[in-house]
Amino acid sequence: MSAKTGLDEAQSRFVGRSAATLGILGLFAPGLILTGLGTLSLVIFVLIIAYRLALAIFGDSRAYLLTDPASLSLLLPVYTILIALKDEAACMPQLSDSLMSLEYPRHLLDVKLLLEAGDDATKDAIHAQIWPEGTEVLVLPPGKPQTKPRALNYGLGRARGAFVTVYDAEDRPNPGQLMEAARRFAWDPDLACVQAPLSGNVRFGSWLSRHWALEYAIQFHRLMPALARLGMPIPLGGTSNHFRGLM
Repeated sequence: MSAKTGLDEAQSRFVGRSAATLGILGLFAPGLILTGLGTLSLVIFVLIIAYRLALAIFGDSRAYLLTDPASLSLLLPVYTILIALKDEAACMPQLSDSLMSLEYPRHLLDVKLLLEAGDDATKDAIHAQIWPEGTEVLVLPPGKPQTKPRALNYGLGRARGAFVTVYDAEDRPNPGQLMEAARRFAWDPDLACVQAPLSGNVRFGSWLSRHWALEYAIQFHRLMPALARLGMPIPLGGTSNHFRGLM
């Protein structure tokens, strides 16, 4: 919604005048301008690193556990799961097992497998597996670009759930994740979004994949809890996000 408005008139004038000033100064003292911009970039980079380090020290995910979420009584609604698929035939057995393992009433699951047109290999792999009751394969209309946002928008228009979550084909969500998200929504009527922490299975991974897992651990267990404690905006990942009130 904020992106629709763009810059207002005063902001546009400021950007234009700043660019013109830098351009004129660049004609007379290009070395000075480059040095100044390089120094400014270095200062900003150091401040970002210091800010993230402070968040990592300050953050603690254990502070945001509910005292007794299991004691909440709630009437479970239909839960929509959106999964965008493109050339994901190899992941279908794992995805099927993960969805069948979810500890949520099967008749309340509204699973949308969003398949790109022409992906026959993934379609055949889908039909070879067992899926929860209420699973629907939606073949997207031909078009470009074949992106995840386009697929999710198509699926969202056909979602039936009061809650909506997004998974990737390779995800292995904790079986109790949907129930936990439903409890959180019931506990706080003003809560609009819940994000599950992501972690990588790198027991036999490479040096690079282990560092990727470490970065995710810091992001979800240190930085984001600190942002929540400070009342700052929370960055969302591309999977395992749970939303209320989209329909």
